[in-house]
Amino acid sequence: MVTSAAYGYQDVDEWYDVALGTTPGFIYSRMSNPTAETLEAKICGLENADSAVAFSTGMAAISSVFYTFLSNGCRVVSTKGSYGGTNKVFEEILPRMG
Repeated sequence: MVTSAAYGYQDVDEWYDVALGTTPGFIYSRMSNPTAETLEAKICGLENADSAVAFSTGMAAISSVFYTFLSNGCRVVSTKGSYGGTNKVFEEILPRMG
């Protein structure tokens, strides 16, 4: 487990290469970090998957799915028994987006 929130580099050029993705590394833990990368790799191995994405919260995962796969005019069928935060997205946020 890596507990860092930010990662140090020798100079701005090294940081810039990592930020652009031309050099492997991490910039800020909420974007990516070694612990999440290890988890994602293990899930890929267990599920025989090409890739995986780890989220810090369930709502982050749920929201990412909605914002990735839904577009204007799509419909979602759900139950009122869904998690309260999910219902709020269904009832208040997604309708504003069409």
